[in-house]
Amino acid sequence: MLEKYRTKVVTADKAAEAIKSGDWVDFGFGSGFPELMDAALAKRKGAVTDVKIRGGLVYRPSIAVVECDPDHESFDYYSWHLGNAERKQINFKIAETLIAEFVAETQDGCGADIIRFGQGLNAHAF
Repeated sequence: MLEKYRTKVVTADKAAEAIKSGDWVDFGFGSGFPELMDAALAKRKGAVTDVKIRGGLVYRPSIAVVECDPDHESFDYYSWHLGNAERKQINFKIAETLIAEFVAETQDGCGADIIRFGQGLNAHAF
């Protein structure tokens, strides 16, 4: 069993090569953030497009795939719950517009609040 496992272990760079345009990648949650995979995937900016990455509550000071691609040419990062690194990346105008559009499209009633904390943003819609 251990030998079979060893045959599947690859470097982060090799794993990043397997990601194709349009793929979803899950970075996990909290302190389990895959820093090596984040850096390896960031190196692929321009080689892939429309790669969607899920994560949440990132404790790292930055997210390489977000910082290397501010125009979202290759990567879009979606957070389950905003940690400090994720809050730093939010464009307030875009977030406010998206929440306003969500509220306008909801027929059964909706409430939304946007609370700014320093340079970050907490946004909730229900």
